[in-house]
Amino acid sequence: MGLTPFPPFLTMGEAVGNYLAAVGIRSKLRTKERAAFLVAWREKKQKGLILTPSGALGNAATRLEPDVISTGAFASGGHPDMDELFQKQAVERERGKGETLLHQFSGSCTSGSCMPRSTSRPRPPASP
Repeated sequence: MGLTPFPPFLTMGEAVGNYLAAVGIRSKLRTKERAAFLVAWREKKQKGLILTPSGALGNAATRLEPDVISTGAFASGGHPDMDELFQKQAVERERGKGETLLHQFSGSCTSGSCMPRSTSRPRPPASP
């Protein structure tokens, strides 16, 4: 699996590669100049794992939209259920209901349902 960190965070990429190797996932660090990285990222031509910092301000919905929603600038793919939850919370006028929907949305992300599935390696069997 290719591992491409955002320049100049190459040492972060090395650390993540070492953590992946510690759990048995092989990766190869790919380095690029910043301009080439940004062009490939914008055109969605980056493959494998991409490490990027996020300096987005705002609430959770604002920070998650570019990366998680299928129409987001940096999203690769998407999930219809996540898009639907996001749209519901965006139009909800009542603060409590909107907050509940946002918690469902972010909870779905942390449970792994918004993470892309890897098809390159089969999962190891669960230990008894």
